[in-house]
Amino acid sequence: MTELFNTKLEESLRVLLTLLAFQRPLGSEYIATVDLLTTYGKNYQILPENLHGDNTFSFSEVAARRKLVREALESLVVNGLVLVHNTNDGFLYSISPEGQKLCEEMKSDYSKEYLSFSIQVKNYCSRASEQTVIKKVRDYSIKRST
Repeated sequence: MTELFNTKLEESLRVLLTLLAFQRPLGSEYIATVDLLTTYGKNYQILPENLHGDNTFSFSEVAARRKLVREALESLVVNGLVLVHNTNDGFLYSISPEGQKLCEEMKSDYSKEYLSFSIQVKNYCSRASEQTVIKKVRDYSIKRST
């Protein structure tokens, strides 16, 4: 079966767009959470629509999304598109100048909409700490998937 969404390549491009939108180093779990909010923002009452459509499985993607983001980050760091920062809070990731250039070359409607939605999610998330956002999404997803 061919996957339409959430391939390693697509996740890598979404991670780059997320880091571009946030313009600051982020942890991998937070990137995965923000990516989930960006693709399924309607389900979380943040965005007007879900980029990946309405489906009953969106709330069960939390764990899988984390694993995919970690794999994408590993590849992006190796290829020089993302920088890794070793901090007291663990590893944080930011977009490199090469990653920014790649984002500028993304011209699809999907990438433009993803970036726009990611900025809206950034604004929404700015009202709480990263750990609070992660916990809120995890708790809400568990509640909705049971």
